[in-house]
Amino acid sequence: MTDVTIKALASEIQTSVDRLIQQFADAGIRKSADDSVTSQEKQTLLTHLNREHGSAPDKLTLQRKTRSTLNIPGTGGKSKSVQIEVRKKRTFVKRDPQEAERLAAEEQAQREAEEQAVVKLKKQRNARRN
Repeated sequence: MTDVTIKALASEIQTSVDRLIQQFADAGIRKSADDSVTSQEKQTLLTHLNREHGSAPDKLTLQRKTRSTLNIPGTGGKSKSVQIEVRKKRTFVKRDPQEAERLAAEEQAQREAEEQAVVKLKKQRNARRN
């Protein structure tokens, strides 16, 4: 990509020049309206904006409905049909990689503590028998 000016970039992405300059300043890049912008600076701005505003949702919610009909025998030989709707809602939470690492380490530490407790209990039982 070639270097473009702030004005050209603002017109390309259809935003005001002042707002784009402010976004660059928030990302730690000082620019004026006539300065040129390299592709590296654009990438830095994009990563900053994704971090600030979030590029993907943290939660994903799936909702499912299943409809069925149940025939119930009624009086006088007539059967009555009843509409049944089952709703299921699941929410998946997207975890931060660092948080996932921390949780895995905690689980590992808990497993090791449980194993040590089992070994200690076995030793105590063996000591009582002897």
